[in-house]
Amino acid sequence: MSGLLYREDMDEVRARLTDWWNGGDLGRPALQVSAKREKPLEDIPELPVPEGCQCPGYTTMDFDFRVNQGIRGHINSHYLAEAVPTASPDLAPNCLALFLGCEGVEAAGSVWC
Repeated sequence: MSGLLYREDMDEVRARLTDWWNGGDLGRPALQVSAKREKPLEDIPELPVPEGCQCPGYTTMDFDFRVNQGIRGHINSHYLAEAVPTASPDLAPNCLALFLGCEGVEAAGSVWC
């Protein structure tokens, strides 16, 4: 991978992190630094919260909504030093239970499995 849209120098970052992880010396601490962009990198419209959703930050009701949240979380940031844009599924405190077949029950500010 020669680069990412949100981190064009990803090959260099990967090499530094690999070296650091294997005991190498960067000459400074490995840093995760981001800064606000003046203009968003892309124009990605925000999807509406799914109907009946009481906890948008943890909802499992709509996969497209979750992907949109993840992408939109990066369009306003510059990634510097060793920072890499990432997205966490953050599905629920016990997402293993969801994976194993339990049903998620959403409530305002919380999700239970």
